[in-house]
Formats: sequence, structure tokens, C-alpha cells
Amino acid sequence: MKRTVLVVGATGKQGQAFIKALLRTATPSSETAIATEETDWHVLALTRDQNSPRARALLNLNSKNPSHDRITLVEGDLVNKASIRKIFEENAPIWGVFVVFAYPGMGAKSSPELEQGKMLAELALEIRVEGPFVYSSSMSAAETSLSVPDISHDSKRDVEAYCREMSTKGLNWT
Repeated sequence: MKRTVLVVGATGKQGQAFIKALLRTATPSSETAIATEETDWHVLALTRDQNSPRARALLNLNSKNPSHDRITLVEGDLVNKASIRKIFEENAPIWGVFVVFAYPGMGAKSSPELEQGKMLAELALEIRVEGPFVYSSSMSAAETSLSVPDISHDSKRDVEAYCREMSTKGLNWT
């Protein structure tokens, strides 16, 4: 079974770790292989610049796996919904989405993260991503969370609240 996962934040440490772990689970010779289901994972690694050193380094992971070409770089701009929609449409079906945003810094404006998180959740629902929409936020953002030390955490909590709301419409998220 072939499943495609879009990874937003693919060139960062958490995105790269996710990609490596995902590909390792599908490697038949791996000690961590999933024995119950054979899945041929394909990763769409979202980047702003396909020619950046970090993006190009992701392609080196292809040669370290028995099934080559399991990672495809896709270029998109998270402030341009049309460019992200195009990625979803041109690579359909996308089975799952993993999202992690760079930490903007203490006191930095975090509204772009909120807007981008909402947009990605909306597109995942609209395009009918079958598997999970995973939003990696670095904190527990339950509705009962106490106040947090900086505004970035407010955005993370708000994105999670929006995903929770979208789940009533059918978004499978965590």
C-alpha cells in the first residue's frame, strides 16, 4: 500500500526526524519495521527553496533507503494558499499531513503561524486527507491550559483549538 505524507517543516530538526522515523518503519530490514502492514511511504517535503542546502540534504535520505526516491521536494509558500492548494491537488491523494513550525522567538509576532495552521487544516479537510493531520506544537494546549510565557504558545493553542473545531467537520487530527 502506498501512502503519501506531506511534511511541513521538513528541513527543520523535528521535520527531518519525523521523515527518518517514517521511512525507517517501512524498511523491511529495519529492526523497527512494522510487521502487520507493508506500507510504501512517500514523503512530500515542503520547502520554500528546493535548492537550499537543507532541502537538498533531504534527498540524500533517498540513497540511504532500500526503496529510492521516497522523498520528493515540493516548493510552496505558506502565506500563499494557492501555492499550497496546488501541492495538495498535484500530489493527490495525500494520505496524511505532518506540520511543525519554526519557533518565532520570544515576543515575536506569531499570527502567521495561526493563519498558516488554520489554512493547512482547512485544505486537509477540503482535499479529504484520509489519514491524520498531525500538528506538532511543543506543548499541551488543552482548553484548561494556564497562561503561557510567550505569544507563540498562544498561537499554538489557537491552532489546536481550530483543529479541534474542524474535527467536528471530519478532520482527523492530533
